[in-house]
Amino acid sequence: MVHFFDADIAKKYGVNAAVLACFLWDCTEQKSTESPQLHEGKVWVRCSVQMITGFLPFLSYDEIRYALKQLVKGRVLTKGQFNESRFDRTNWYAFTEFGQFFDDGKRGTNAMMHVADTRDCAFEAFITNLGKYNEGFLVGEWVKFPVTNEEMQEVFRRIGIGRRYEEWFITDYDCPDAAIGKVLGEYDSLSELNYLAGQIMELRESDDFWQAVLDLGENTGSVRKLINLTENLDCFDYLPGVRNDYDLGYYWIEESGCYDTSNLGALANYIDYEGFGRDIRYEEGGVFGDNGYVRSNGGRFVDIYDGDIENIPEEYRISSPVVMERTEVKRQAEQPER
Repeated sequence: MVHFFDADIAKKYGVNAAVLACFLWDCTEQKSTESPQLHEGKVWVRCSVQMITGFLPFLSYDEIRYALKQLVKGRVLTKGQFNESRFDRTNWYAFTEFGQFFDDGKRGTNAMMHVADTRDCAFEAFITNLGKYNEGFLVGEWVKFPVTNEEMQEVFRRIGIGRRYEEWFITDYDCPDAAIGKVLGEYDSLSELNYLAGQIMELRESDDFWQAVLDLGENTGSVRKLINLTENLDCFDYLPGVRNDYDLGYYWIEESGCYDTSNLGALANYIDYEGFGRDIRYEEGGVFGDNGYVRSNGGRFVDIYDGDIENIPEEYRISSPVVMERTEVKRQAEQPER
């Protein structure tokens, strides 16, 4: 994915703010042509910090929140609230006259930032020739998952499966996710592993959310359970950037819209955000991950995959290696080398 930003904004407020400004400008242009939300003569975009993290996953919750404050403080953006419910505290943003430099042709001078996912696989497994291993030789090959059936058949051929030897097993894994790595076994189905890897790769845009759900530890005891977990993320709530009890308490009291502290005056200085957050965490059974807080929301968990290999999508199925007849193997072995 490629993101653009204005060099002048980046110099004055930072690259994160410049990228965010460009994103909001694109949203404003879209609103202008589709269904403009007009207030005070401006086109407004209604969005929360959490929503923006879904579109700009390379920026953390705190980075986005700080960038928004910089843009508002620098009068590039103006902030308002035009929600129908008084309990809805979601902010709305519009560009000021100063901020509308985007429309003056300056966008052509923007720098370009390319954000790429450097991971080209979910995990790797070392596929080993079992017969050669029993003879005292380690013959195998590292395979990146997901993998196509054709690629896997070539691996089998290269490590000697299908000729004299028919069986294989997995001697090692290289998995960046500890919660996943600890349940992967030496005789796991390649089709199931491939299915899981394919599902994980589809979650790259929500990687922080997925990691937090893994930290929660529910339905992670087997490859089958992990596959079903990838299909049930709507059973969990995730608050990016909330990393401790204080952050959790502050979110619920100041940002969730559930409470109004505007009338407390000086008493607001005595709110125990940490204590309140700790009570919430105990009550919900949530956990803090590296980049946010996650909890189960009590939604219905549906087993999409029942453990039957035949129900794995065709694109992920790995067929058994083609075993050559022993007479054919013998005939090939007797052919003189050229």
